[in-house]
Amino acid sequence: DGIRDVAVTGVQTCALPIYSLEYNTSYNLDAVKFSKYLKEEFCIPRGVKCVTDTIVGLGKDGNNNITFLDGKSKNYYSADLYIDCTGFRSLLLEQQMGSTHIPYTQLVNNRAVVVNNIAYIDKQTEMENFTDTIGKEHGWVWNIPLWDRISNGYVFSSKFMDDDTAKNKLIEHIRDTRGEDRAKQAKPFFVDMKNGKHENAWVNNVVGIGLSYGFIEPLGSTGLLLTQRGIMELVYRLNDDIEKNLEVHKNTYNNFMSDFLDLYRDFYLVHFVFTERDDSKFWQHFKNNITPENVFFKRTEGNYVTNNNLGWIWAYYGMGCRMFYNDNSFNIDEERNKYLMRDKHLVTEVSKLPSTFDFMSKNIYNTPS
Repeated sequence: DGIRDVAVTGVQTCALPIYSLEYNTSYNLDAVKFSKYLKEEFCIPRGVKCVTDTIVGLGKDGNNNITFLDGKSKNYYSADLYIDCTGFRSLLLEQQMGSTHIPYTQLVNNRAVVVNNIAYIDKQTEMENFTDTIGKEHGWVWNIPLWDRISNGYVFSSKFMDDDTAKNKLIEHIRDTRGEDRAKQAKPFFVDMKNGKHENAWVNNVVGIGLSYGFIEPLGSTGLLLTQRGIMELVYRLNDDIEKNLEVHKNTYNNFMSDFLDLYRDFYLVHFVFTERDDSKFWQHFKNNITPENVFFKRTEGNYVTNNNLGWIWAYYGMGCRMFYNDNSFNIDEERNKYLMRDKHLVTEVSKLPSTFDFMSKNIYNTPS
């Protein structure tokens, strides 16, 4: 509610009749502040006990269910259900429950070089309220303006570019966009990515949530989406008669999460498959190894797009494709013109609002702008 109150404050002076706070709003969250809020203001008051410890061992019963976790502090932690949040290592789901990892071989983007601490020179102009993603010769670059720093990262495939080249390419990008001084100060580090999913997310009394279950690639921050959806789908089932319908809930959960991950894998493959770019082996890989039909026909009922997947038609349109829509009243070019007219109105109204920096200074951080 506090976040929504701040958002409402920001749009009170903006006359946008087509704007809905519920459906047309996204939030840039300070991850440190948000996690602290969840712990101190939400979880602990509701009876959640937070313990900091290092797990050094565990026990199992004859059915391969975990019976306890052994902490370095000499404490034992016993529970009915264990949530694996150990990231790509998948220490419980994969290594203890034996859920096989199934790689997404079509997505070769398996590595990123990151500079997380680029300093601001002018927050007023550099603090944008969106994440920018820019196609590059060997992959793509993100630009994420946070409150106290800017994050840049180059997502690439180790199959087509080595680490030294990737590091130099990112520094070159920072030099072009942020200047020589900030490029010299950059301290890049590398992140490995494990694209794919596990055969099952819920095995015995272990559920893998987030990276421990699966990952697509950083484009669109799907990791956050899949984590949140995994939590909610589990909560729905736990609120039911879980003991009576345990196997049904396990099966439906596993089927749902598997299909959900595959759906978004295909959606983001569209961005690589349909692009006209072919100036490197990276982009040529998608053109030569993945046919558009593989990610199009199975999601869009042949060459028609339905009401349930309008996001797909805009993705295709942006790549220069013109697909049919199964509603004679819908014309993609007319819809685009309507959107552009609406966009002009939005730009006019949004220009009346304070800058991102001014708004956050006043409403979030209580600092002079």
